[in-house]
Amino acid sequence: MESERSLQIVTPPRCTLFPDAFAPDRREDGQTPVAEAFTEAGPTGDRQLVVSLRTVHRPTAGLVLGGAPEAAWEALTGAPPAGWGTSEPAGLIWSRRRLTDLAYERVPRPAWLVAVGGPDRPDERPPLDAPAGLADELVTRHGLRTMLCRLGEGRRDLNAPPRFERPPLPYAFVLGSAEVTEVGPGGRPGYYYPLGDGETAESWAALEQLMRHLRGAPPVQRASPAHRPADRLPSGSDRICA
Repeated sequence: MESERSLQIVTPPRCTLFPDAFAPDRREDGQTPVAEAFTEAGPTGDRQLVVSLRTVHRPTAGLVLGGAPEAAWEALTGAPPAGWGTSEPAGLIWSRRRLTDLAYERVPRPAWLVAVGGPDRPDERPPLDAPAGLADELVTRHGLRTMLCRLGEGRRDLNAPPRFERPPLPYAFVLGSAEVTEVGPGGRPGYYYPLGDGETAESWAALEQLMRHLRGAPPVQRASPAHRPADRLPSGSDRICA
């Protein structure tokens, strides 16, 4: 039996609600009232560095998965992941071996996993000088194919605020050695392409020009081209040096 009653939950700014089963309250005129805490929300100036990477591994008997995300965590936060799981919240202690065993159990079905870091780094700014070094390690040790780094607005505690935030902007793009072989002469190292400072929409134009270049398409003529030449990955291993 429906009671025709509604429920509104207002929490302190630091609280987080995960369930999706709550509906907003509505007044008699059909409008949804806005809690005072939400009306005071505004830009904080905080930034988030979003790293999306793709790796490929040969299915050898000694393969242990999880090396790439572990390397990313250590390069970007100074510590390995704290936990992992098949859904959020991730409640298992980080273990590459257990992660690998689960993936093998699900073959040939895909496995979707989530990893989380520790809560002891909430006040640090994005390490914008770290992606180049991370790309070096991923190319040489973890079979990196591609990596895209983006910079955008975002709270340091990773929660989503009750207001619009612009999508993150491209900051850097990386091609692994296997991808370089596919788009050009073989025997080349991976390449790191800076795309700007991640603060203006010109970085999208830089990424578009780069993708057209890699695919062999003619560049788009622009009054102020934002494309910057690619930097070779930092030296440190014969596998990525010319």
